[in-house]
Amino acid sequence: KEELPDVKTAVFKKGYHGLPLLFLIAAIVLGWSPLKSAFWATILALLIPLFVLRDFKAWFGKVIEAMYDASKQAVPIAVACAGAGIIVGAIGVTGLGTKIANGLIAFANGKLIFGLVLTMVAAIILGTGMPVTAVYIICAATLVQPLVAMGTSALAAHMFIFMFSAVAGLTPPVAITSYTAAGIAQTDPNQTAIQGFLYGLPGFIIPFIFVFSPELLMVGAPLRVALAIATALIGICCLVAAIEGYFLTRWNMFLRLLLGIAAVLLLDPGIVTDLIAFGIIAVCFGVQVLVLNKLNAPAAR
Repeated sequence: KEELPDVKTAVFKKGYHGLPLLFLIAAIVLGWSPLKSAFWATILALLIPLFVLRDFKAWFGKVIEAMYDASKQAVPIAVACAGAGIIVGAIGVTGLGTKIANGLIAFANGKLIFGLVLTMVAAIILGTGMPVTAVYIICAATLVQPLVAMGTSALAAHMFIFMFSAVAGLTPPVAITSYTAAGIAQTDPNQTAIQGFLYGLPGFIIPFIFVFSPELLMVGAPLRVALAIATALIGICCLVAAIEGYFLTRWNMFLRLLLGIAAVLLLDPGIVTDLIAFGIIAVCFGVQVLVLNKLNAPAAR
């Protein structure tokens, strides 16, 4: 806790680092191509520090240092993407992609939920030993087509694959991202991997919600999109609180179970499920407030 930066300092003195990311998101939402958006976001990321530092020599030195670091970090990603490109090319030339697609549809018996589970397993297995970008390229080349054929949209299929390509690094027993974090934090790698997996559980649920609730992908009426995002955020907070077993005070196992059920209901789009979930949450937090007041009563005396 002592090593955490001051919030005001991080926001007001270093917050300008987030402006290129906000620009990138806004540009893509406004319809710019990803390449054009990334190009101008990079230019913005280079120019903003110049106006903040107001020292061309210091700025130029930092730019050279950043370019050097970026080139070193890009090498393993470029190599992995090149290897993935060869695999994707071979899949296209041999027609293996079509065979995989037809095999997945046949194995899932045309049922979307089975197809999603099989895609999830494939992405996680590939993601245990490969970078996210390479996993996404390979899975997108082979698995998007059958998911679309089984009834999902192309956008949802791509996001589903991308999400599981990303969270694969959290999945035990490999959990390479957790082991990296354990090295930085100087903690036990196995315990870090388990805790990381538990805290990352919402990331294993949200991709399924992308498929069955396109509003989370900002597809649909603005009001429905806003409601879907708001309820999903509340659901994720409830799920994390249920996993951790603490919010205002400690949860007992029964309340954690109820809160977990409420979280799942909130992630499922629908007025009825949302109302039931909010009722459960109200009861759980009401009990928490009563317990907290009871614990604080002796101290008040």
